[in-house]
Amino acid sequence: MSVITYLGELDGGITPRVKSAVKLFTDGGLKAEASSQVVSADWCKWINFAAASAVCGLTRLPYYKALLNSHSADLIAQLYREYAELANASEVAVQDYPGFEVKTIAHLSPEEAVKMLQLRGKGLEEKGATKVMPSIAQDIVAGRRTECESIFGYAVREGDRKRLPMTFTRYVYALMSAIDQSLGI
Repeated sequence: MSVITYLGELDGGITPRVKSAVKLFTDGGLKAEASSQVVSADWCKWINFAAASAVCGLTRLPYYKALLNSHSADLIAQLYREYAELANASEVAVQDYPGFEVKTIAHLSPEEAVKMLQLRGKGLEEKGATKVMPSIAQDIVAGRRTECESIFGYAVREGDRKRLPMTFTRYVYALMSAIDQSLGI
């Protein structure tokens, strides 16, 4: 399952070097697209990764099963909302991208967000994408240190700076940190 890589300049420009990089990716058989909204795309990928990592890492469920379960899908939606608020406070407009519709999910009611995420889980299952696990979940299963600090710790610290509670993210960070600390590495 190949995911699109969005490339662009931080100022929103689509320069010759961006076009060249997109061509290198696509010539190599990877999906890539030039984007004038690369900062938004990067934030939205981070938001999706953080939410998926939290739930899959803490439950050890593959991504599609985490999406299908109403409880874990609800946590994913809550994390989308918190990270979207952080993006907004950082003056980044979240958007929808194929496979991670951050803007839509962050603005839906909790019930509707869960339904949308469950549809995503069913779609992954139908495509046979049943072994997808974020790297943090893979690290936990393998007994390795995770990226917890850069994914969740950073969000908590930025939330504090911007006076956002980041309640669910804070809990995930505490639990993931406990897992990392238990390794003694």
